[in-house]
Amino acid sequence: MRIFILALVALFISAPAFAADKLDCQVVAEAVNPTEAGGTNDYVNLTDGTISATATAEDEFTVPTEVIVHSLSVEVDVAPTADDTWVFTVVDDSVATPVTCSITGASDTSCISGSFVSATVLGGSDLMVLIDSSTGTADPAAAAEARISFCISK
Repeated sequence: MRIFILALVALFISAPAFAADKLDCQVVAEAVNPTEAGGTNDYVNLTDGTISATATAEDEFTVPTEVIVHSLSVEVDVAPTADDTWVFTVVDDSVATPVTCSITGASDTSCISGSFVSATVLGGSDLMVLIDSSTGTADPAAAAEARISFCISK
């Protein structure tokens, strides 16, 4: 019994702050068609779902206080082609965070960022999501809707 308790204590000591209380999660979500900007880098505005090829055009979602961003999840209606990869990344003030996931190949339609991957974001920072489709030959299909969500925790 003591070994189990020590192992459990060690798990919580080594886990990031957000892992100790998964209920402390404000979900940020947006559904978009990633072909709207027509470029290999599409930035998603998290307030109105618009897309632009430049980060500065889509930096309207501002966090009021310091937060931890984690648990990125993406699902698309139409998979990439066999040679394509679409990379989804949470961006903080035009700088990519480690909170990212990829959808690759003709049968892959979803991705989730790593369990313990997070980024601390300062109050006043502007967040958006970058959809990078530069690996391979094609942007997401015209029929592809991307449903993007991630958590913000204190």
